Amino acid sequence: MPSPRPPTSRQTGGVLLATTRAALREQVAHLAGAAHAELDVTGEPAHLRRAWSSASLVVVGCDMRAGLPVAPARRGGVVVVAEPQESEQGYRYAVALGATDVALLPGDGERLVELLADAVDSRDAAPVVGVMGASGGIGASLLAAGVALTAARAGLACALVDADALGNDLDVLTDTRGEPGLRWPDLRDARGRLPPDSLRASLPCRGGVGVLSGPPEMEGRVPAAAVDAVLPALARGHDLVVVDLPRASDPAGEAALPRCTHVLVVAGTDARGAAAGRRVVGRLAGRVGELGLVVRRLPQPSADPPDLADHLGLPLVATVRHDPRVAPDSSGLRLRPSLRGSCRQVLAAVAP
Repeated sequence: MPSPRPPTSRQTGGVLLATTRAALREQVAHLAGAAHAELDVTGEPAHLRRAWSSASLVVVGCDMRAGLPVAPARRGGVVVVAEPQESEQGYRYAVALGATDVALLPGDGERLVELLADAVDSRDAAPVVGVMGASGGIGASLLAAGVALTAARAGLACALVDADALGNDLDVLTDTRGEPGLRWPDLRDARGRLPPDSLRASLPCRGGVGVLSGPPEMEGRVPAAAVDAVLPALARGHDLVVVDLPRASDPAGEAALPRCTHVLVVAGTDARGAAAGRRVVGRLAGRVGELGLVVRRLPQPSADPPDLADHLGLPLVATVRHDPRVAPDSSGLRLRPSLRGSCRQVLAAVAP
């Protein structure tokens, strides 16, 4: 199995802070520490002009408007910082500089942390693929685990996330119950921007896949705010994120849906599967980036997979042959051939 490669990222220059105010320097330096960003600090307009085009982000204090009344050149990634009482001057100065944002400190500190963190960690977010069963027992969790394992074998850095906090099946499917690492109870209070590399390194790992689930004894639901913090960090730290979505509406699942670039609905080829698929598609339509269908062939089907896809109005991404032995073996590392090919089809569609 090839080792998962580090997620790709773009190299950027440093962050330039220009201000003559000691208090403003201290505020921005504190926020930069939270964003793991190093600052090049200056109060000289000449230095600001020289470094203007090469910095990944330029943070300009409103006090610099006398020394640099207009921008040396038009560029993105310029933020004006000001105190609340000088908001009018700050916005006028932002127009003169062509700034992309204005931060009134300390109130806008959290937003400035996001901008600083984006400047030093500008890697592209990975696809986030949600998998949802149209009905119970259709094999959605198994497919999610299989796609993640297949991605890891292809050399991709992949995370597998259980968004059905009451199910906690993924620890069992991947046999990570005894593995050390963070689980949802450890991340209940996660908020804001999390460091992607640290989070990736802290997950239990099996077969090259980082697994975020909950222990069987876990009580209560995962807060939506924790999902909002964790999924973007996983997407920045991996090449692919696969999310096992619950059928029933709950805070974790509802928070995960808008974070998904793709959602795959898994439905059976019987009449029950078609009816359940209609309900799920009706609920998801317009709420996610792309919807696709994975069909599980049942022993006594009433519809062919292409006909079911036409009926539901979804592109057919893959079919899964009915096989009662299709689950991974007890090691959680090997997939039977009948599932392996389906997972490759899914992977080719969502992460070509």
